[in-house]
Amino acid sequence: MANPFALHDLARRAGHDDLPVAIIGGGFSGTLLAIHLARRGVRAVIVERDPQALAHGLAYGACGPQHLLNVRAGNMSAFPDDPTHFLRWLGHGETDAANRFATRASYGAYIASLLASARAAMPDRITIAIAGAQGVTPLADGTLQVALDHGAPLHARAVVLAQGNLPPQRHRVLAGLAPPLALPDPWAPGGLDAIAPDARVLLLGTGLTALDVIQSLEARGHRAGRREAAVAGEVYDAGMRAVLPETLRGCLGADEQAWVLLECLRLRRCLPVGQRRTWVLFVDFRKAYDAVWRDGLLFKLWRRGVR
Repeated sequence: MANPFALHDLARRAGHDDLPVAIIGGGFSGTLLAIHLARRGVRAVIVERDPQALAHGLAYGACGPQHLLNVRAGNMSAFPDDPTHFLRWLGHGETDAANRFATRASYGAYIASLLASARAAMPDRITIAIAGAQGVTPLADGTLQVALDHGAPLHARAVVLAQGNLPPQRHRVLAGLAPPLALPDPWAPGGLDAIAPDARVLLLGTGLTALDVIQSLEARGHRAGRREAAVAGEVYDAGMRAVLPETLRGCLGADEQAWVLLECLRLRRCLPVGQRRTWVLFVDFRKAYDAVWRDGLLFKLWRRGVR
C-alpha cells in the first residue's frame, strides 16, 4: 500500500507544482500510487511499455482462476480510509465475505477499474505513456528528465521506480538444460504448456510461486499437479554437493526453530531447578496472521500457563 509520508513528500516539491510525478511501471504499485497522488491533486504520468500489464502487473496478470489472494478480501481495499471498498466492489456486504479469499484475477480487475474511474473523474491528473523508460537525467533546476524509447522526453518533478520483480535468472546448476527441461520463469507465456501431462516435475523452492505452479499444473490436467510434484528446499550440483547456504536448506523455518529451541534450553539452565518447566510453541504468523486473533491467542496461552 502507498506510504502516506512518501506521497506527502512528492506532493510538496516547491516550485514545480505544474510538473507531474513520473511513475516507471504501471502494475499494481505504480497504478495505486498514481491514483493516490491524483486524489491529493498531484499529476502523475505512468510509463508502461506493455498495455496489457497496466494495473495488473505480474501478480494479478499472469494468473488463472485457480490462483487466490493470500490475504483475506476484507483486508484488500485499495484505500486505507475505506477498508470495505474491495468487498463492496465484489458485491458483498461488509461481513459476509470479509474472510474469503478472492481470486487474484478479480483483484487485478478491481485495480484496473479504479484506474479507469480515476482517469474519468480526473482526466488532467493521470496520464499513461505506453513506452519504455531509457534513463533519467537530473536537471540543474532540481527536476528530472525521463528519456523514452519513443516520443519526447518526459519532464517531471520526481521519478518513482515501480518496476516490480526482475525476471528470474537460471540457476547455474541448470545452465545446460533448455526448456522444457528447465523453466527459470514459470510465468513466461506458454512456459508450462511445454510440460508433458505425465512428466514428473521438480519444483526448486517452497514459496508461493511453487504453490501457484502446482495449481497451474493441476488446472492443465497434469497428474504431477495432484500427486507427483516434488518440492525441494535444497539445490545440488552435479556432484550432489549442496550449493545453497546452510540456513536456506530443508523445511522453511527449521533453522530458526532449532535456534529458538537452543536458546530456550540455554535460558532454562539459568533458572532454579523448581522453575524449569518450559513450553515452546511455534506459530508461523506470516501464514496465520489473517486467520488467528493474535492478541487473543497469546492471552489464552498466558491463561493456561504458557508464558
